[in-house]
Amino acid sequence: MNTDLDASLAIKRSHDEGHATPSREELIARAEGLRDLLWAGAADSDRNRRLNDTTVAALNEAGITRLFTPRRFGGYEADNLTMLEVTMALARGDSSAAWVTGIGTAAAYMVGLLPEQAQADVWGDNPGARMSAVLAPTAKTVPVDGGYEVTGRWGYMSGCLHADWAWISFPAPDIRGLAIAVVPLKDLTIEDTWFVTGMRGTGSNTLVSDKLFVPSHRVTPLVATTEGYPANVEAIRSEKQSLYRSSFMGVFLLSLVGVVIGEVQAARDIVIEKAPSRGVTTSKYFKQSESVAFQLDLADGSAKIETAATLARDLAREIDDFARRDDYPDDQQRGAHRLKCALALKLAHEAMEIFISAHGSSAFVESNPLSRLWRNVSVAARHAGFSYRISEEVYGRLALDLDPRTVSDIL
Repeated sequence: MNTDLDASLAIKRSHDEGHATPSREELIARAEGLRDLLWAGAADSDRNRRLNDTTVAALNEAGITRLFTPRRFGGYEADNLTMLEVTMALARGDSSAAWVTGIGTAAAYMVGLLPEQAQADVWGDNPGARMSAVLAPTAKTVPVDGGYEVTGRWGYMSGCLHADWAWISFPAPDIRGLAIAVVPLKDLTIEDTWFVTGMRGTGSNTLVSDKLFVPSHRVTPLVATTEGYPANVEAIRSEKQSLYRSSFMGVFLLSLVGVVIGEVQAARDIVIEKAPSRGVTTSKYFKQSESVAFQLDLADGSAKIETAATLARDLAREIDDFARRDDYPDDQQRGAHRLKCALALKLAHEAMEIFISAHGSSAFVESNPLSRLWRNVSVAARHAGFSYRISEEVYGRLALDLDPRTVSDIL
């Protein structure tokens, strides 16, 4: 380790010793305290296809971007349950802000898997560095002295409009499978391609590079990392940084499933609030709240969304428990985690459809916030990571002692 890096870490450790790390309850309270502000800006973010500046500033000020920054760099090094609860709380105000937060938090976890020099590059001057990430391997690579020269395009890069760093993936001839690397956002070009129906505020545009140099210390093999052997595994174990022993796919799925759950909870609140003042067309009910059919729909949707939340929380606790024991889950366990998360998402999506139908067709009037919530959930629920059928297939093959990697390299 060089002298400059030693000095930088000494300063960060001194900073950490003088500042208490906020508890899970405090971090959740901070997120909940932003709900009204996020709600007020959500329509603008949706219309402008990017988070508004007030929202970004509020997230920074609340320290939300430090959730998975190591303590020695001035971060909170929280756990997965905290991340889940924070994103759920944020989503009840603005799911795009929550989604960008979830992606950025998972990306910060990935930086924690890299060697110390890479972590100092990212957090040395900015403990709250904002990050984006996408794992689609749409690039060409040439090995060069000290690293790689990468030319490519990466779409659906959520949060890139406000990020400092971005995670990209690319094929590397000296690495089994794909390599993933963190690079400065300023070294990439953003193409405005995010024209979608929902989750518009995430600004998930396309990043482009042309012969970008990526130093080796900012690179880790994707497959080995998902299997529990990232570039920095020995240092993580020796320093007992349990967060960074969390399962890779588990962190990524948890970083997003809470967003959908929180937004469906927000929709449920609106449907309940409006029920006493809305009738049921083609019936004699002048109040939805007096209709048995509406009551049954409300119960059905509520059971689904609360079950989804319970599944997600139980999964977060399970992943955290594995990490604290330095017991990286095996293929069978990771396949089960993936299926549980996909099921939680499926239930949340089904609950949203029930609530919207119970409210009625006015939910689709553009001025009704339910229309935005429905669009957002409809898009988020179709993220490739939540494919219920693929998750079932992976789990089923594992249960039958068949190779799941004929379906997916990432478990």
